Amino acid sequence: MTGECEKAYAFLLTDWRRLALVSSSLLARLPTGAVYLGLILAVGQGFTSLKLGALTSAVCAGASAVFNPARGRSIDRLGASRAVKLLTAANVLSLCIVVVAITGGNLAGTLVSAGVVGATMPPIGQATRTYWRHHIESRLVEAAYSVEAGVQELAYLLGPLIVSAAVLAGAPTVSLLVSAAVVGCGGFTVARLTNQLPIARRDASRSRVLHDRAVLLLVFASVLEGACLGAVQVAAASFAESRGESALAGTLLAVVAGGSALAGVGWGARQWTWDIRLRGSLVAGCLSLALAALAATASIWWTYSLMFVGGMAFAPLGVCLFLLCDAVVDSSRINEAQSWLGSSYLLGLSAGNGVAALLVAAHSGPPLFAALLAISVIPLLFALPAGAAEQHKQPVVVSGSWDAAS
Repeated sequence: MTGECEKAYAFLLTDWRRLALVSSSLLARLPTGAVYLGLILAVGQGFTSLKLGALTSAVCAGASAVFNPARGRSIDRLGASRAVKLLTAANVLSLCIVVVAITGGNLAGTLVSAGVVGATMPPIGQATRTYWRHHIESRLVEAAYSVEAGVQELAYLLGPLIVSAAVLAGAPTVSLLVSAAVVGCGGFTVARLTNQLPIARRDASRSRVLHDRAVLLLVFASVLEGACLGAVQVAAASFAESRGESALAGTLLAVVAGGSALAGVGWGARQWTWDIRLRGSLVAGCLSLALAALAATASIWWTYSLMFVGGMAFAPLGVCLFLLCDAVVDSSRINEAQSWLGSSYLLGLSAGNGVAALLVAAHSGPPLFAALLAISVIPLLFALPAGAAEQHKQPVVVSGSWDAAS
């Protein structure tokens, strides 16, 4: 890491307020890696049916994806602090209600409250990205978004530990109560730290974000990225099953997540001068090559290596999509637009799982399918307006120039 890169991260993470924001956003996002698994196990134990547990978790995940744009729009309309505060309070309350419903054996109440849990998950990522856009220099935004990507991956890795601890204690419902406490502490802290951010104008344009062709292209690219990850998940499970070692699937996906987290942080540790569309296309191309090679190997060590290399593409590609979204959408609708990227990613993840499952009979099917999807991202990025990419051509950074433009 160069001296300039060290200064970039030092600037982002040494100030107490910025460090507190990153830490509290991690805390608030831990439940995203815990609630879905916690619902499966808690409902499965409470109603003695893992199928009902999976259904409840799916209701929660579906509601989260459907209402994600509305949560982003709430930041544009109400401001980051107020939106996060209201949704955090609703989420904590709904998590407590779902525990009561499970304990009381009320299946309808469990399903409805699980849907509310998904719908009210606080928009922590959108709030923190709003903070970075308003409180740091534009040339540091990419580093900040890379930190965000690393924090999200870390939350996915650490969240299941909450569930594991609760299961060891013999009560999966405890994981939901712990999630409520964690999201409450983290969410209200994020709301407090973002209370000075400006609120979008009341007369801001209400035209639909998806009417913008550039946003639609980014949404399609996000769907394809999510589908790639879905196919990789199925490929990991298929590989593990073919070797008769189911535990391998978890370690393979942990390698993917680890590669993504490390690459996300490393991506922001460089001041890029390349066209952002070119960077995104190169990352997508590397992902497709890694997945195509994965289809051709049966070696466990090559599989681990290629999973790690493929995983390294996900966070940087996501960073590129968010930066391009910043460039093509006006500030009064940016959080809604970024929320559409998140929803489309989840939609792609689900579709990728489903299609890859149909190909699982042929061991090479899911990786080749994902490689084709990754290649498809490239023309979408280059179809975006060139002016958007120009805005993110980073200048060469001179040592000592990391003052904030607050």
